[in-house]
Amino acid sequence: MQWKLEYKEPKGTYKNEQMKKYMMVQNGEPNYQEDDNIIQGNRKIGLKMILHTSMGIYLNDPLWNNGKRHWKINRILEEIYRTDKIGIKWVVIHIGTAADKNRSDMIDNINEILKELVQQQLEIGILLKNLASNNCYGATIPDLMDIVNSIDQQLRFKNKEKSKKRIGICFDTQHYYVAGGGKRINEYRNIYNKYGHEIIVTHVNNSPPEVIFGKGMDKHAHIMDPAAKIPIEVYQMIAGHKE
Repeated sequence: MQWKLEYKEPKGTYKNEQMKKYMMVQNGEPNYQEDDNIIQGNRKIGLKMILHTSMGIYLNDPLWNNGKRHWKINRILEEIYRTDKIGIKWVVIHIGTAADKNRSDMIDNINEILKELVQQQLEIGILLKNLASNNCYGATIPDLMDIVNSIDQQLRFKNKEKSKKRIGICFDTQHYYVAGGGKRINEYRNIYNKYGHEIIVTHVNNSPPEVIFGKGMDKHAHIMDPAAKIPIEVYQMIAGHKE
């Protein structure tokens, strides 16, 4: 199945560039030429790539809108089909900042996406990333595991032995810090000891000096920045962890 979105230039005036970019995500035509460039380039260097879906397409809206599947889910599927063409096996999806009341919408949307992957026989999995915000559902790994454990079991795994996953976790070190998860190496180690078997990808980011612990500011720094907040020992632990 091939998704093809009709290109529509955003019309009218917008309060800011961010809103205009948001509308481009909804209506814009994917850059298929860039996809081909990635395919050709990676034949030479052979990287294992992970795709990160566009900002603005989240999982916290109702699946159906006036009898039609929500455009955000169609847009996510569009990016997943492009991912398959490029040869990428995992896709990181934003769940969106939401309260507990959005939990059922997230689960419905994920089940719908996974059902589509099964029907199209795609060997792609999706990853849910912990949020930077400290006051919304999805900021903690237990929140994400609550979602993962609520997914239809036949969709969650690729085989009867349940050894091959279609859904996992992307752990973001900076998001964990600013959501109030932990400052010290043992707090990060505990995450990997308990949930490492579900963490498929780690986003290794640091927090710049101006970021306050637990305040939810999604602002990144290089992991080697000597002024950044997360100690280098955390990244050394992650690199050497058995999971």
